[in-house]
Formats: sequence, structure tokens, C-alpha cells
Amino acid sequence: MHSLTARSFPLRRPRGVLPMARGAGPAGPRQVFCYHCDHPLTVGAMAMSTNCPGCNKPIILEDIVVKSYKAVFNVETCGKLIVKKGGRVVAQKRIVAHAGIESDGVIQCKTAITGSHVRLGKKSEWRGDLRTPTLIVEPGAKIQTSHFSVPDDPLEHLKKNDQ
Repeated sequence: MHSLTARSFPLRRPRGVLPMARGAGPAGPRQVFCYHCDHPLTVGAMAMSTNCPGCNKPIILEDIVVKSYKAVFNVETCGKLIVKKGGRVVAQKRIVAHAGIESDGVIQCKTAITGSHVRLGKKSEWRGDLRTPTLIVEPGAKIQTSHFSVPDDPLEHLKKNDQ
């Protein structure tokens, strides 16, 4: 009978995934809101995705890290959108990142909505509209033909559009 050992079954991280430091994750369950229907849910601290009980659609809970070119229709997460140096996100419709957006690369979208801060690094580029409570633009960042809005509740606009 064959048994599974470290030699016969090595555990490897997926390519491009960085190891998490011990104790770096949040402790206990956390409260998130569905970006489709605004239904509140409680999820485990290390959960990466789930289905919304309100609308039964899938929800991404983890941070999205982009290190190269990524062309998509929508980027939606309850975590952060992190665009590394040399990364480029082209979203045809919208970007929704409840925990914020951090960019050292290029972001192009029709509209972006976040419930937290947006940080544009010194070599980053932004094209598209943005609704955020806090905007941090480092000297050297390029912003092209965009309408920026800083409302009290930026996710309120998202709630009205999805209903």
C-alpha cells in the first residue's frame, strides 16, 4: 500500500502567490457586503470567496494582485485591488474594490468604486472615473481625462445602480 508523504506529494504554492507571514492574517470572522446586492454577510477570516445568500452570486473576498497585463470585463472584490509596477488592468466596465485600490502600474476602466482609499504611486497611470472617500496621489502619477468624486458613502452609488 502506498502512503502519501512529503516526497511523493509535494505541496507547492501556485505560481505568483507569495507566502503569508505567520500571524499576518486577520483574527476571527469579518463582516463584508455583497457588491451585487449589498447583502451583509459574516465570513471566516481567511475565506477567499463565497456565495451571497441574498442574490446567490459568487463573491470574491481576497485581494486581487496584478503583476502583468490583465484585460477583463469587470474587476470586483471585497478586498483590495493591488496593481504592481509593470502591471496593467483594463476593465471594460467597472472596478469595485471595497477595501481600496493601490497602484504602481496602469489602471484603465469606465468607472471605479471603492469604500476605502485609492493610492496612485509615482509611476502609475489612471484612466476612468473614480468614486472614493480618500485619494492619495504621489508626485509623478498620471491621471487622464477622469471625473473624480469624493462622497461620504461612495458605495451608495453602487447600491442604487445594481437594483
